[in-house]
Amino acid sequence: MIRCLEVVGEAARQVSGANRNRALEIPWPLIIGLRNVLAHDYGAVDLERVYLIVGGNLPELQKNVEKLIASLEKEVDWSDAE
Repeated sequence: MIRCLEVVGEAARQVSGANRNRALEIPWPLIIGLRNVLAHDYGAVDLERVYLIVGGNLPELQKNVEKLIASLEKEVDWSDAE
């Protein structure tokens, strides 16, 4: 799970400022900061906190990211249906 959270944080870091501003309900700095702690301070990682983030924060993050993606897809009239 720690590695998965690192990947989420790295992906969040790649989101443009303009798109971050479209989803202010997503705590971008916290996600990126968590990634930095997990990637660089492994010995200081609080596993209980990681557990709470995975169980409590990820479902809401997923909903908010899906909402952002849907709005971006609508904006460019994109669909994966053929």
